[in-house]
Amino acid sequence: MVEVTSWYLATLVIGTVGILPATALFPHLQSRGVLFARPVGLSLLSVGLWWIGWSGVLPYGSGTLYLLLGMSWIVTAIVLFRRPEHIRAIAIRWRLLVLGELMFIAIFSLLAAARAQAPNAQHTEKPMDLLMLTTINRSDVFPPLDPWLSGATVSYYHLGHLAVDIVGQLSRTGPEIGFNLGIAMIGGFAGIAIFGLASDVLALSHIRRRSSRVVAGFTGLFALLWVAPLASHRDILKILWDAESSLRETWWWWWDATRVLPGPISEFPAFSLLLGDLHAHVLALPIALIAIAVSVSTFQGRTPLTIDSWLRRPIQLVLVSTVFAALFMTNSWDVVTFGLLWCGAAVLALHRIHQSWFSACLHSMSYLSLPIFMTLIMVTPFIITLDSVSRSVSLVSVEASKPGNWLLIWIVPLLPLILAGISLRIRSERSSALIAGSAAASAVIAWLSLHLLFGDSQALVERSSGWIVLASLAGIIGVGVGAIVRAERQDDRAVAAWLALAVGATVMMLATELVNIETATPGRFNTVFKFWYHLWLIVALAGAVGLAIAYDRIHWPTFIVCWRKPIPAGVGIVGVIVYFGAFVYAPAMAINRAHENQPVGFDALMYLNDSQPGLAGAIQFARQKLDPQRHVLLQAVGEAYSSGGYLSAASGIPTVINWPGHQQQWRGVHVAVEERRQAVYRFYTLGAMDETEVIALKYGVTHVYVGSDERLQFGRDVADRFADWPIVWEGDGSLIFAVPNRQSIDTSS
Repeated sequence: MVEVTSWYLATLVIGTVGILPATALFPHLQSRGVLFARPVGLSLLSVGLWWIGWSGVLPYGSGTLYLLLGMSWIVTAIVLFRRPEHIRAIAIRWRLLVLGELMFIAIFSLLAAARAQAPNAQHTEKPMDLLMLTTINRSDVFPPLDPWLSGATVSYYHLGHLAVDIVGQLSRTGPEIGFNLGIAMIGGFAGIAIFGLASDVLALSHIRRRSSRVVAGFTGLFALLWVAPLASHRDILKILWDAESSLRETWWWWWDATRVLPGPISEFPAFSLLLGDLHAHVLALPIALIAIAVSVSTFQGRTPLTIDSWLRRPIQLVLVSTVFAALFMTNSWDVVTFGLLWCGAAVLALHRIHQSWFSACLHSMSYLSLPIFMTLIMVTPFIITLDSVSRSVSLVSVEASKPGNWLLIWIVPLLPLILAGISLRIRSERSSALIAGSAAASAVIAWLSLHLLFGDSQALVERSSGWIVLASLAGIIGVGVGAIVRAERQDDRAVAAWLALAVGATVMMLATELVNIETATPGRFNTVFKFWYHLWLIVALAGAVGLAIAYDRIHWPTFIVCWRKPIPAGVGIVGVIVYFGAFVYAPAMAINRAHENQPVGFDALMYLNDSQPGLAGAIQFARQKLDPQRHVLLQAVGEAYSSGGYLSAASGIPTVINWPGHQQQWRGVHVAVEERRQAVYRFYTLGAMDETEVIALKYGVTHVYVGSDERLQFGRDVADRFADWPIVWEGDGSLIFAVPNRQSIDTSS
């Protein structure tokens, strides 16, 4: 409880840094962005501290953090003294602030309670995420060292992990606690952010019922953080049907809900937050919502969309650029989705002032050029520290979505959109719908033609029923664009906004069905895993706003009479059952995770005290006695998703090589995986030999660990091979040897 309270108070401190920048960033949104204060403040601090650490001006740590906080408070005080209208803008929204605070406390507490039931940093990619937190916590400069590749720095986006460590520094909790409370914090940030943003989009048009804002906010919150896909119904019913299984005790039955497509993973936020991987795509959720808010503000059209307008608003230029820089450095893939969304918002806003589509596109690129340029300046030091990994765009030829699988993933989050469209009787402007539909169809035809040109006609056959998905998406794009144009002509911007969000998601969905970004991971794995996660967020927001508009505008007596007819009533009842049935998944998953027999608490390493006390002791020793800058602690090589390299991940002390598959994903050809693997093999096989000391010199090895993994791989007598070397630590069957003449500080005590 102490950890939760201190972590919550630390986020309050972060909020004091972000409240003024948030209101300055969104002066025309109804909420003024006050519910974005925490993620905005944390983004600014993270980017600032990363730059300071990279430049070497000051070392990263609590001292530099407090200095930056103090400077932020001084600037805030000066601005509020000179511009008291900011105080009034915040003060008149005190009810929203109180409601947001209560919601954050509720979400944060619930997720923290869930994480406390299954806190272990084991399985999936949890060891990797723990490694990121640990190495950042122990680093003075950025980028931090890579504990799984001695002599190298981390070559993976890690600003989100830095953000978590910042809160950990303020709350005086270590990475093992931040690993679990960080994920709960991100869920809380995202929940209150989408609550405020849904209300802001709704307020773009006249609101008839004040309660409509609450409907929009809570619908968005639940759709983002609680709703699960239709596949969850299948998995739950399967367990309930089997008399020998139970939702409480059947091992990880909830896993299959994200493995619907053959190959790719279709993860969604409720799953992510309860699984507990502190991964980049989850850490980016609150910043992505701020990026969408930037798009909504642009679509609103209250400021001229010209370069000159940026020059007259330099503070907003810096803030917007910092938001997108933080997004890029947290999870680079997000910039593609939310950058395109911003561009689309600018095009629609410019088209509204009687510009042609072509002219609107040109002027939008001109308008966005300055923040893009400034964002690139901010992220360039980050980019140059990364090893380049080969990426290319290819045509989708395998793992295409079939209607059944597609509906298992998307029909539930789409239900609010469908209900809103039916209730509001959305109509489409015919000529615009025809043009947009033709453009979407042309993309499909181009995909088909390229396959025929390259002689890959088999891919067209293998698509089979997947052609229905392509045709449906193209049709939705056409009808949706026509409906947006019609809403714009009626100056109904809230309707136009939620339709634009829905159409934008559909366009990106179609793109993922036609082209694939090739990485070290084969097939559509990363394309679907990354981009569909973004789309879940956009669809949740669009559905919340659409449903709230329907609630706000429909004439309830007439609406009820219409739905009394047998067919509409039956469809409505099925829809309600399916949608609210999706709320069962998250609590059932949480209960199941609570029965994994993990020790209750927030310490991600606590389980080692009983399961591997030798490793736990070695981690403690390495943390206290070894320095990541001067020591390399050799361990056996473990493959991805295993417990290999855990000593380095939890202590931050580098080893020669671990999780080699991930190193190849991060660095491509820039890492000699096999050479390092063979070096580790020879080291443990030979023991205390002259050749071993040569290997130690080459890779900087100062200490050697012998534990259960080392004995399993190299034999029970592996420790005897280093009998001539001094033992600097021993406990519970594990040992750490010092390489003669290699250790640079005394570790014998």
